Order: sequence, then structure tokens, then C-alpha cells
Amino acid sequence: MVNSNYKDNSNGTIISDIGFKSLFDNNVNILLIFEKATGKILYANKAACEYYQYSYDELTSLNIRNINILSETDIKKEIEKAYLEKRKYFNFIHRLANNDLRRVEVSASPVTVDGKECLFLIVTDAINKNSQQLMIADLFYESPNAMVIINDEKKVLTINKSFTKLFGYHLHEIEGKLLKDFVMADDSQYDVILNIERVLKGEVVNKNSVRKTKNNQLIDVNIIATPYVINNNIIGALILYNDITEQLKLVKEIEEIKHKAHEELKESKDNLQLLLDSTVEGIYGMDINGLCTFCNASGLKMLGFANQDELLGKNIHDIIHYRYSDGNPMPIDECKTYIALKEGRGVYVDTEVFWRKDGTPFDVEYYSYPQFKDGKVVGAVITFIDNTEKKKHEENIIYLSYHDYLTGLYNRKYFEEAMIRMDTKDNLPISIIFGDVNGLKLTNDIFGHSAGDHLLKTASQVLKNVCRKDDIVARVGGDEFAILLPKTNERETFILLGKIKTELSKQKINAIKGSISLGFMTKVHVEDDLEKIMEIAEDWMYKDKISNRKNISSEMIKDIIDTLHKRSDAEKRHSINVSKIAKQIAEKLNLPETEVRKIKDAAFYHDIGKIVLDENVLKKNSPFNDKEKKEFEQHPVIGYRILNLFDDTLDLAEGVLYHHENWNGTGYPKGISGNEISLIARIIRIAEAYESMITEKKMNVNDVLVEIKKQSGIKYDPELTKILLEIVSTKMII
Repeated sequence: MVNSNYKDNSNGTIISDIGFKSLFDNNVNILLIFEKATGKILYANKAACEYYQYSYDELTSLNIRNINILSETDIKKEIEKAYLEKRKYFNFIHRLANNDLRRVEVSASPVTVDGKECLFLIVTDAINKNSQQLMIADLFYESPNAMVIINDEKKVLTINKSFTKLFGYHLHEIEGKLLKDFVMADDSQYDVILNIERVLKGEVVNKNSVRKTKNNQLIDVNIIATPYVINNNIIGALILYNDITEQLKLVKEIEEIKHKAHEELKESKDNLQLLLDSTVEGIYGMDINGLCTFCNASGLKMLGFANQDELLGKNIHDIIHYRYSDGNPMPIDECKTYIALKEGRGVYVDTEVFWRKDGTPFDVEYYSYPQFKDGKVVGAVITFIDNTEKKKHEENIIYLSYHDYLTGLYNRKYFEEAMIRMDTKDNLPISIIFGDVNGLKLTNDIFGHSAGDHLLKTASQVLKNVCRKDDIVARVGGDEFAILLPKTNERETFILLGKIKTELSKQKINAIKGSISLGFMTKVHVEDDLEKIMEIAEDWMYKDKISNRKNISSEMIKDIIDTLHKRSDAEKRHSINVSKIAKQIAEKLNLPETEVRKIKDAAFYHDIGKIVLDENVLKKNSPFNDKEKKEFEQHPVIGYRILNLFDDTLDLAEGVLYHHENWNGTGYPKGISGNEISLIARIIRIAEAYESMITEKKMNVNDVLVEIKKQSGIKYDPELTKILLEIVSTKMII
């Protein structure tokens, strides 16, 4: 477990105050501190180590861009915003150690640590919240409209930020108390009580009224009350207040201006247009027949018209509101603005679209207010805003709650709900396939997380391609997938398993051929437990993985070395020749046969780490520049990582890691010397040098022997030097 690996190596340099340090370490929230200039993670608490699934040393060796999937440029921009306190709250996608991606909410604050500008982060996992919590967080608390939730006793459960801003009350002042005691106007002429009983029976109530604020200011509001439902039960009401003071004032001013139009028509029109054009919202008016009477600048811009003349005197419904969002025609007698006009009542809508001049739609949120003269409706004023981004945000929340961000497949939550939903007699037999993609850790460690992502995406696409439309394909873990197959018997499922393995084996990610371990089980009888069926499928998958582990490992090693050799014939010859020379040296040392075989194999794989080298570096004959040299000198480390991942090559890894170390300690990657260097590595070192001088540098044997003698005790083990010279002198060598 990650928690057991957590240790504090800060030595007091990050957080010196003992009390605050303890509070930081043991805080249940995920806390990180990283350097602003470099992005290096300087400190992390236990909760962060557990969440990201790294030990403390591993996590503090990373950069913030190792866990944030944004580009380096975008990360720098966000850091700058946070440090200048232009933004404190962020939504990001973070990557865990097991390659899972999580949607997180981040609160960032600038701090100074040891004189360095840093950022202190509080991270919250947003995806692990249930859907209702996400909706409350994103749509309730951050809504621009004042909202309150009350229970069936009409007492306050919670309020949002906009409620506090509109009415002045904070939650602790009114929680658990009757809402009417705080917002109802004292004057009886305003005492219009909302019929909550109707709402508790499932109705939606929409009305205009007057309410009072904490400082007894009266405000005109539009009130929409809807049932508040949890687990299919109405437990109270959600009430939305929209301050319509300005809208009513605007309508009143419009009426006053029109009244004065008899004497000052031109001036009144100019003043009206100036007022309308100063608003961000789109506003248009229509007469009792639905003909457009005006449209402000914001409205014209959103609708794509150059000036009012294109709308004035025309049926506004036929121009901007003639179809539903699905493209089907909307008859005028179904248009809510027209119905509200005829019935003389206000209306609020946020589920429809308006159509631009070019024929493209956009989501709108609009209010329609009837205009009265002498007690009769003479027209209406409609205010609207482009609701596209808000709709996308809502849809994204819903999508993320049921889909895997990386692959686009369903996630575990959706899969588990689908199991319950589809577990019916009509769907029998039901089969479940459980799969684990092979080689993800190898791909991530050797080729990077982008290659690992590509492997998972490739596997996901194969699974989608081979499955039917009604099958449920989900990513249920880092490298684990599950498929729910209704009306699918055992034989059909077995055939599908073979097809999945065959199709995935046709794919190659970097040097690795795609493969997956699979298991399945079929539910035949109604009384069978589908969850147990899934457990059995998972057990069979593990049995498949274990039984084929050796073959899978051998195949991956073979794929990597074959890919390297296909890229470079010289590398292939080099591997074969060095392996032969190393074997001859080992035999001359009278080592046991098993040790000779191990040295021969290690020598064959000694340059396997070159698989990550760029083509230009791999085949370059001229000296390397500093960047290329640094890249090249990583190949023993990469080779070590590859061989260390498989049981059959585990005992070869150390020899490959140190095969560029020199006898006098001037080599790489560790700079160790003498007998600190393993015998395998020392043998490979001198065998590789001899082979390179003969084959690559085209030197004659005598010159090679002179060079080898010269470097004995410097680069090469003196004893091994003598043995090599003896082998060459007897012409036993290649």
C-alpha cells in the first residue's frame, strides 16, 4: 500500500513549524506544494501519496506536469494565473500512478518556501462524487440564480452563493428554519404565499412576486419551485429566485418612453434604443400579432443580423423560433412566447433553441414578459442569452460521470448499473468477459505514459469494433476491461474471446504487439447471481494471465529486440557477435553451464534499451551532441527496466545496467568501479568493445589488441583482458 511507503524526508526545510507540519501531514485533504518556476513537487502529505498511489519519495521526485495532463505551456499559464491570484479555483484532469485519469477540483494559493515562490494546492476528486453532488456543486452552488432547498416542513436545508448575494443571509442564519420567516414581505399587499403543497405533490410552480432581503429591501422576483427528489422520493422543494427588478424597470421605462412618443417620437426611440443596446442580454419586442417591434444590438449580434430592418414588422417566430432543437418544425401555436402573449403571463424557458440568420441553431435561456395597456395585452418583451456553454458544461458533467475520460468507454459505475438494469430473464443467457491488457506497465515505464495511453485506446477500439451495438464495453480499472453480453451463450462468448485476442494481436504499439488476458462466465439461470458471475470471469482472467505469463513475457521481449533489430541491421549483428564473444570468455573462465548461458543471453540483450532512441541517434556515425549523448547514455537504464519486468530475464538485468561502467569508475550510469561491477557486466563491456572496434570501426586485430591492452585497468577488467587476448591469440574468437 502507498501509505506504508510514505515517509517524511523534508528535514524541516519545507514546513518547519512542528504543529503546522503535523496538521499538514495528517490532513485528510490532498495537499501539495510545488515550486512555481520549475513545477517540481516539493512536498506532499499522506493523503496525496495515497490518492496518487506513489510513495513520498516517488511523488516528490515528480514535476506537476507529470500528474496534470495539460500541455507544459497551458500548465505554465494556469500557474501564473494562480500565483497572481487571478484564479484560485480550477478544474483539471490528473493522472494517478496506475495510469487512471481523474477529474479534480484544485484550490491554489501562493506561498514562499525557503525564499522560493511556490503554490500550495488543495485537491478534491470530483469524479468520485456521485452525480447529484456534481450537479449541486456545478449547477446549484455556482448558479447565477438564487436557489434554496427546503424540506417537506418548509424548513431550509441549504442555499447557494447567489441566494446569499440576493437576500443577504448565510446558511448558518436560516438553516433548519421556516423560509417564509425570512423572505416574505411584511406588507399584506405583497403577501403572495407560494403553494408548496402543490410542489410537494409533483407540480412545478412559476410566479412573479415580491420578497424582502435581510435589510428589509423589497425586490421583484420571478419564483420557480420544483420538487426536490432523492431516490425517486419527493423530500422537499428547490426554489429559484430571479431578480426581475431591472427587467420590470426596463419594461416600465419602455412603456413610459412609448407614452411620450406622441410628442417626442424620434428622441424617445433613440433613448429606448440606447437603453436596450447597453444590455448584454438580447432583447426583442413583438406586438399582439407576434410581429417584431424592436431588437437590441446584443440580440442582433447573437442572431446574426446586421440591423433591425431585417426583423421589424416581420413574424419573429417564423424567423428565429420556427424549429425545435431536433430540427422538427415548431408550429406557432406551440411556441411558448406566443402562448404566453395570448394568455398574458410571463414565461421562462431554458430547453429550446433560437435559429440564426445563417440557419444554425444555438441554445437559449429566455424570459417573456407581456406588455399591458388599459388592462389588455398589447405585446411582449423577450430577453434571452446564449445558453450553449452552460448546456455543454451540464452535458460534460453527465458524460464524465458515466464514461472513462481516456478511452471514451463506459466506466465501472455505468457498468455496475447496467448489470442491474440488464439482469432480466429476457436477456438470458448473459455472459461477462473480464480482460486485463498485458504490458501496460512495460509500455509506461519504457515508452512513457503517452504510449501507455495509446495502448489502452487501441485495446478499447478493438473491443468496441468486435462487440455488438447493445453490448456494454467498459474500462473498469487502470488496465482492466469488462464486457456485458446480453443474450449470448457460452459458445458465442468463447468465439468472441478468440476474436478479441486475434484482432488485438494485429496491433503494435511502439515495439509491443497488443495482447490481453481474458476470462468469461455465462449466467444461464434466473436465480444465478450476476455479480458472482463477474467474479468468476475475473478469476478465469487471472488464471489465463498466470498460465500464459511466461509466453507473454517471452513474446514481449522478442517483440522489443526484433523491433530494434529491424530498425538497424548493425544492432542485430552487434547483439549476435557480442553474445558469442561473451560466451567464449565465460567458457574460458570455466563457469558453470547455467552461468555461461546467462552471460550469453545478457550479452545478446545488452543493448535492448536502445529501443527508445530516436532513429537519428540510433544510426548516427558521427559524434553525439550533448543532448544526444545524454539520451544515448540512458539505454542501459532502460534495458535494466525492461529485463527487470520479467521473471525469465530478471537475473540478466544487472549485467545490462552496468555494461558501460569502467574498471576505474569513469563509466556510466552509476560510476562504480572494480569488482563493484558485476562479472556479467565486465564481460559484456570488453566483448562489446572488441566487437565494435572490429566490426564498426573496421580496425585490424593487432590494432584492436593494442587498444584493449592500453585500456586494461582503465576501462576493462585486467583479468578479462588477459583472457580475451588469449582467446584471440588462439584464433578462437569470431
